[in-house]
Amino acid sequence: MVEYVLQVKNQKKNTNPKKIPKKLFIKLKTNIDRFKRIDFNQKMVLANSPGEKFVYFMKYYPLMKKYFDDYQRQNRFQLFFSKSNIIRTTIKKEASKDPEYVYKNIQFIIDAMFEKNNKIYLGLEPYTIFSSLWDQKVYKTNNPNIYQIDVDLILAKGEKLSSSDTFQLTCSQRKIDIANDVDLIFNNIHQYIKSFGTSTEKKKNGLSEWNPEDDKTPIQIARLVKTIDID
Repeated sequence: MVEYVLQVKNQKKNTNPKKIPKKLFIKLKTNIDRFKRIDFNQKMVLANSPGEKFVYFMKYYPLMKKYFDDYQRQNRFQLFFSKSNIIRTTIKKEASKDPEYVYKNIQFIIDAMFEKNNKIYLGLEPYTIFSSLWDQKVYKTNNPNIYQIDVDLILAKGEKLSSSDTFQLTCSQRKIDIANDVDLIFNNIHQYIKSFGTSTEKKKNGLSEWNPEDDKTPIQIARLVKTIDID
């Protein structure tokens, strides 16, 4: 008997969802009166860029410093704004079972772009970063591929920090640190200092806090296909 095999041509390959970069939208809160709350975009760190409003990160692959350091200093932040570059520099080994790199990769991006003494442009004016703070919260949006975080920045106007700036901003930072300590003790009575809004406001904007459990690989459970009676 002749056997035949049916072959489907041009079969579309399924993309591993773990290899798809996610978009990260960053909301900034600063100590500058005209820019108390502002949406981060690429032009703030790369003045001649198109102004991309998202950075990319991976959930199942690590972003490693040695690949980041391959870029020239003035162009190194371009890595975070390029989907193809993020894929090229992160997918070097097998994906992790669970999304263990979400917090690590986001913190890497924050530490790199908002490092002390880095410049950031608000409007057309340069400011120098004195400190940055991320509250380690990641928010899901209505789009499953887009996430949001809030970052606090303390800035000084100009190309670099002066001795006077350092003294004044250190005092400001201490006030925030004290307020945050009080916040922990008195059950979030000073939550406004480090937050962009209440949980109710975030819900109105379609945001909910992401939890690692949301994306963990479910335990496979056998499904009953057929029951056979055996005499």
